[in-house]
This record gives sequence, structure tokens and C-alpha cells, in this order.
Amino acid sequence: MPIEATENSNNLMKSTKTGFWVAVETIALFCFSLMFVIMLLQVLSRYVLKIGMPWTDEAARFLFLWSTFLGAAIAQRSNSHIRVSILTDRLRGKVKQIFVVAASSLEAVVSIIIFIGTILMMKKTYGILASSIPIGYSWIYLSLALGVSIIVVLLLTDIVKKIV
Repeated sequence: MPIEATENSNNLMKSTKTGFWVAVETIALFCFSLMFVIMLLQVLSRYVLKIGMPWTDEAARFLFLWSTFLGAAIAQRSNSHIRVSILTDRLRGKVKQIFVVAASSLEAVVSIIIFIGTILMMKKTYGILASSIPIGYSWIYLSLALGVSIIVVLLLTDIVKKIV
């Protein structure tokens, strides 16, 4: 393969990867911002206008879930999740690398189990609508499936990089 084609392929891959993360971060930020506005609307309508808006609670909860699970994927990408690192901080060299890979592998297995459970819940809740807004519960579970699947891909990529 010519050098130019390889460089163009690498540039396309980098821009696709960057575009993907910009989209994930934008969606997470949008969900969080909209949740904040809806919660503010809920408080103002309830305590200032003395009227309740039942849809605001459910909408805010659903947006919170989307921002949480996309945020978890973003945190995984930047290695920002909270970890108990007492043991790995004291280890050095290959032993440390083995423990880090083992921990990441365990996290990947747990994430895959969560993903499978989420897909099962999406199937069970397909067609069931929320009580105050016309959104199916399967769309809510999609946030978890999407976030966890991104986490699994990141974990597996990281494990392969550490092994190879």
C-alpha cells in the first residue's frame, strides 16, 4: 500500500474517532443541560406558579440516565473512573501490568454481563411507554447499552495495547 494511502487512511480514522467522541460529548452535554433546564422549570412551576408538571420529573430522570451512561464512557476514555489503587500503586513492572490487565479484564466481563442484561430488558420493555411522556422504556435502556458497549470497546482496546 502506498504511503499516501496509508496516511489518508490514518487521517480518516483519526477524524472519524474525533467526530465520534465529539458526538458522544455533545449528546451527553445536551442531555445534562436539558435536564437542568427541565428541573429548573419543574421547581419554578411547582413553587412559584403553584402548578405541577408531571412530565418534568420523568423527562429529567431519563435525561439524567443518558448523561450518566454517556459520561461513564467519556470517563473511561480519559481513564477518570474512581479506582481503589492501593495494591497497584505498590507494585512495579510486570506484576503491576498483570494486575492492571486482570482488573481491566474483570471490568470488561462485568460490563459485558451488564450489556447482555440491558439488551434483555430492552426486549422486555419494548412497546411499554413511560407514564407521563410518550417515550418507550427500551429507549431508556438504550442509554445503558450504548454507554457500556463503548466502555467494553475501550477496555478491550486498552487490554490489547497493554498485552502487545
